Amino acid sequence: MDFFPTFARLAGGKVPDDRPIDGVDQSDLLFGTSATGQREHLLTFVGANLMAVRWKQFRAYFADVAPGRSSWGGANSLAGTGGSAAPTNGYPKIFNIESDPREEYNIGAMYEWVLGPVLKCVERYKESLAKHPNPPAANITRF
Repeated sequence: MDFFPTFARLAGGKVPDDRPIDGVDQSDLLFGTSATGQREHLLTFVGANLMAVRWKQFRAYFADVAPGRSSWGGANSLAGTGGSAAPTNGYPKIFNIESDPREEYNIGAMYEWVLGPVLKCVERYKESLAKHPNPPAANITRF
C-alpha cells in the first residue's frame, strides 16, 4: 500500500499530484527515525465493497466474513454457491488486532466508541469520491 510513495522518496522521485495516491511515505519508520508509521487507518475492499476498516489497533467489519472452504484456507468473501460474506446485522464487528490477532473476540459491545473514528474514515473516503470517483470495475467476462 505504501511502497510507491516510500520508494519514490528513497529514489529521489516525486509522487504525481494530479491524481489521488493511496499511500503515504513510510521511510521514517523504515529507517528508525520514527517509532510509528504515518498511516492511522486502512480501508479494506473486496471488489467494490467496503468490507472493513482498520483504525489504530482496531478493525471493524461491515460484512460478516466466515472462514470458507477455499483452497488456500482463508476467508471466503465471494458471493454465490459456497459464499459466506453477508452484511452484519446491526453494528459492525470490532476486534483489537494487537491483543487478538486471530480476531476471535468481537469487542464491539464494550468498545462501541471505536465506531466514531472508524466511520469518520469512511466519511472522508466517501467525500473524496466526489472529486475522484473510483474507476469502473474490470469486466472479466467480456473477452
